[in-house]
Amino acid sequence: VADFCRRWGRNYRYMVVLDADSTMSGDALVQLVRVMEANPRAGIVQTLPQVANAATLHARAQQFASRVTGRLFALGMAWWQLGDAHYWGHNAILRVAPFMRHCGLARLPGHGGLAGEILSHDFVEAALMGRMGYEVWLVPELGGSWEQAPANLLDELQRDRRWCQGNLQNLRLVAEPGWRPAHRAMFAVGAFSYGVAPLWLAFMALGIVAGHGGLASTAHDAPLWLLTLFLLLLPRVLGAGAVIARGEAAAFGGVTRLVAGALLELLMSAVQAPLRMLAHCAYVLGALTGLQLEWKSPSRASEAPLWGDVTRRVGSLVVLPLALGFGLMRRAALLAFAPMLLPLSLAVPYVVLTGHPRPGRFAQRLGLLRTPEEKSRPRPLVRTADSRAFVDLQPAPAFTPARPPRTQSGARRAPVFPFGSAALVAATAVLAFAMPRSGVAPEWPPEWHLQQQLVVYPEADAPMPPKRSAERSRPARMIDAALRRRALEAVERATAADSPA
Repeated sequence: VADFCRRWGRNYRYMVVLDADSTMSGDALVQLVRVMEANPRAGIVQTLPQVANAATLHARAQQFASRVTGRLFALGMAWWQLGDAHYWGHNAILRVAPFMRHCGLARLPGHGGLAGEILSHDFVEAALMGRMGYEVWLVPELGGSWEQAPANLLDELQRDRRWCQGNLQNLRLVAEPGWRPAHRAMFAVGAFSYGVAPLWLAFMALGIVAGHGGLASTAHDAPLWLLTLFLLLLPRVLGAGAVIARGEAAAFGGVTRLVAGALLELLMSAVQAPLRMLAHCAYVLGALTGLQLEWKSPSRASEAPLWGDVTRRVGSLVVLPLALGFGLMRRAALLAFAPMLLPLSLAVPYVVLTGHPRPGRFAQRLGLLRTPEEKSRPRPLVRTADSRAFVDLQPAPAFTPARPPRTQSGARRAPVFPFGSAALVAATAVLAFAMPRSGVAPEWPPEWHLQQQLVVYPEADAPMPPKRSAERSRPARMIDAALRRRALEAVERATAADSPA
């Protein structure tokens, strides 16, 4: 992104950032530009990407959750955060000039896992936009924005490792001056979302020890488990209820399949929770101890995980907690902690089963975990439905020049115009050195990057908005719901006028 801004950023007023596995419709892009044009103070407008093209059972559960509960969650965030919203780094439109002027990121000083390049750069870029007077808006009402989810739990946990270290890094930025209160809270909540895993593990360990000493019983632990179940069940109930109240249940396969899908997704989430907790504990420990993180984007292809790989990676996490849990607990405490120990005992077959494409196809035939995009597929998803569309980029094969044809006698045929070819090559070389390099810029030395950072190109026809005071915690209200709705209605009217009768 920085390379694009340095080379061509001054030629554009806006840019849309996409991931390699995400896509957007043309209507969504047009609506984003109209919203930006109507609100000159907006620096970033973030859409809500929906998971699509899921093949495995794990990916289908993520797709269903993003469509039912994720939208409800995003609507709540948009209502509370207003102009100080999240930026997730992709499927969003950015105002190029202020992004280039204010969002150049430096390395965090020091050594260890919490130093170096900022990994969760998107949160920091949103906070920098807010500090300089611009606003970041989340627009969950806008459709036509999709991404793909990891095919199995191992790939998702691999992605979580980078997110964990990046969010813990942002703890060092909480006390920086000038942040908007919402962005400062965003840094803290993002770090705590992973830091809560060691606290949960410590709580469970203390409960096991207390139960072994005779101080705990199943009756005492029942209210805690009921409260946990209530917190897990409430978002699904509200999300499914909102879909039914809006009359959209038919797009999810009907009310029965919608409820069954919500229950299945809840069960899968509960089974995954203990394994996620142990993995996040390992990631937090690695970040705090300075273990080096090598980031590799997980594959989005629906390849079945191997039993040996899953056993090696998952078994190293669960074998010690299982041995300690079953060794220390007595019979009464065993019933209380069964919701944690039983999923850990089934972790290996669960990861293999939910990461295989065959159970995903079986659930699709049953109509479970269905989303509206499966019933009426938009054109961008049809084009990307091929499994070869979302794969990791591979280097192109080496170019092998074709050999000149041989004559019947076996000798190679000489070129017809040797002098003309030499003159053409010489003329091409002269033009290549004489013409300005507008398309391919040279690679500048590291000293130039340290001095230059990001080049500033002010917009010609868009005045800079006044900077908001950092001391005042007044929420931004430049884009209210009515103004956003009018912008979207204008796009719909223009689309209806252009469409043939």
